[in-house]
Amino acid sequence: MVGTIQKEEESIVADKTKKRTKQVLFLENTDRESLPIEIFLYSILDNTGYGSSISLPALENDFNSPGNIFALSKTGLVTKIQEAQEKYPNEIIYTDHAGIKELQFKRKIDPIEMLTSYYEK
Repeated sequence: MVGTIQKEEESIVADKTKKRTKQVLFLENTDRESLPIEIFLYSILDNTGYGSSISLPALENDFNSPGNIFALSKTGLVTKIQEAQEKYPNEIIYTDHAGIKELQFKRKIDPIEMLTSYYEK
């Protein structure tokens, strides 16, 4: 299930005969196997808050992080990072030392270059 919509009814205090309905969308965090690696990497490379070394919790929870943008589960996020490392071994390193999980870029990659590589396939 990608998401669910839940309707909530709230009564207006001044006029109890009127009800206001609010829809709330809940997205389930999943692996997102269909998410292209280049689009995933673009979301990281285009984020000015990130440098050449980014912790897994930051990628999972930060504002405008790929974990939040694409509603990725932690497992899905790690899988995407590992796929990116396999596809771009000269540019990307993923380390997990003493419980500290980190994505590192060996060189500065242009975000637009990453998008172009995807859309020119």
